[in-house]
Amino acid sequence: MFSYLSNFLYILGERKLRLIPLLLLILLTSLLDTVGIGLVGPFMGLATNPRLIELNSRLHWVYVKLGLTYEVQFIALLGLIIILAFWTKSLLSFQAQKYIFKFSFTQYGELSSNLLHAYLVAPYTFHLSKNTAFLINTVLEDSGVFSVKFMIPFLKTVASFIIIVFLVVLLIITDPIATITLALVLLIPLGIIYQFKDKISEWGKKVSQSKEEMIRIINHSLGGLKETRIIGCESYFERQMSAQVDQLVNGMTSFHTFQALPRIIIEAILVTFLVAFVSIVLVFNLGTENIIEVLGIFALASVRMIPAFSHLTSNIALMRNSSYSINKIYLDLKELENIEVEKILEPTYLSALYPLSKPNTPSSQFRDFAKSIDINRSLSPEDNQIEINRITYRYPKVLDPTIMNISLTINKGQSIGLIGKSGSGKTTLVDVILGLLAPESGEIRYNGKSIYNNLRSWQNLIGYIPQSIFLID
Repeated sequence: MFSYLSNFLYILGERKLRLIPLLLLILLTSLLDTVGIGLVGPFMGLATNPRLIELNSRLHWVYVKLGLTYEVQFIALLGLIIILAFWTKSLLSFQAQKYIFKFSFTQYGELSSNLLHAYLVAPYTFHLSKNTAFLINTVLEDSGVFSVKFMIPFLKTVASFIIIVFLVVLLIITDPIATITLALVLLIPLGIIYQFKDKISEWGKKVSQSKEEMIRIINHSLGGLKETRIIGCESYFERQMSAQVDQLVNGMTSFHTFQALPRIIIEAILVTFLVAFVSIVLVFNLGTENIIEVLGIFALASVRMIPAFSHLTSNIALMRNSSYSINKIYLDLKELENIEVEKILEPTYLSALYPLSKPNTPSSQFRDFAKSIDINRSLSPEDNQIEINRITYRYPKVLDPTIMNISLTINKGQSIGLIGKSGSGKTTLVDVILGLLAPESGEIRYNGKSIYNNLRSWQNLIGYIPQSIFLID
C-alpha cells in the first residue's frame, strides 16, 4: 500500500501541498465531532439525575462559576453547547467534503491535460511501442480512476482514520476494557481485506484492461468501417466486444460485492457488542449506576464509528483495486521523464485556424486562410534540392539498423518511388525524411542547410499524404 501512496504523491507533484489545509480542516472537524459525542453521555446522565452536578466536583465548580440558580439551567446550557458543537462540525464537514471533491476533480482535469501534453511531445519512437487504445484509456479512464477511485477514497480514508482515533480515545476514557475488546473484534474486517489484497488488485487490473481492449475494438471496427463492411467482419468485432464486456462485468461484480462485506460485518459486530455488553453488566451486576451514561457514549460513538470504519475499509479496498491504473500512470510519467522530450514549435498559421472551427464560418474565410499558408510563397527560385547523406537509423532496443548509409538526392520537380520488400525500411526512411525519427548518423540537407537546425520550419514545407486518411471533425 505504501508503494501506491508513493506513486500517488509522485503523480500529484507540487500539487500535494494543497492537501495541507484540507487535512487541518479534517482534523478540526474530527475534534469537534469527538467533543460533541463526549458531552452526550454526561448530558444524558445529568438529565436523568441532576444531583450529579453536586456530586461531581468539576461540574459543581463550573456550575458555581457560571452563577446559575437552577440545575435545569446548567443542563440546558450543556445541551446548547452540544448542539453548537454538532452544527459547527456539520458545517465544517460539508466544507471539507466540498474541498475534497473540488480538489479531486480538478486533479482529474489537470492530469488528463498533462498526460495528453506528455504524449504529444514524447518522441515518435515512444508511440511506436504503445497502442493508441492504451494511451486513450490512460488519459480518459485511468486519470479518472486516479482522481475518483484513489484520491477521493484516500482523503476520505484519512478523515475516517482521524475520526476513529478520536472516538477510540474517547471510548478508552469511558471504559478501557470494553474499548480494547471492541477494537480487537473490529480488526476482523481489516484482516479480510488483507487476505484478499491480491485478488482486489487483480479485479482492478482486469477491469482496466477490459476497458482498454474495448476502446481498441471500437477504434478498429468503427475507424475502419468501410473495410469492416466490405469484409463482413462485424460479428468478429462483436464477439471480441462481448468477451471483454464479460470480463469487465465479472471484475466489477466481484469487487463491489466484496466491498459491501466489511460494512455488513461491522454492523453485526457493533450490535452484538452493545447487546452483549449490557447483558454482561446486568447478569454479573458489575455496576449499573453509570450504565446509561456509558451506553449513551458507546451508542452515539457507534453511530459515527459504523460509517467511519465502514468507509475506512471500503476505501482501502477501493484504493487497492485502483492500484493497477495508478502504476500505469506512474510508469508512463517515469518513462517520459527519462527520455528527451521533443521541442514542439506550433506553426504560426494555426492561430488563424482557430476562428474557422466555429459553426457557419463563411467559405470566403477558408479561401483566405488557404492563400495565407501557400507554402510556395515561402520558397525562393534557389530552393531546388533535398540531399540525404549517409543516413543510418536503428529502432530502440533493436540490434541491427533498419536502414544504413542511405544516400539520395531529390531535385525540384522530380518524382521518385521507394521500392522494396516488407520490412526493408521504406516507411522508416520516409519517417526520417519527415523528421519523425532522428537518424543515428548522417543528415538531411535542404539547399545546403541541415533540416535539424529548424525542424519545424522544414515540416511546414512538407506536404504529406499518408496511407490511411485521418480527418479531424
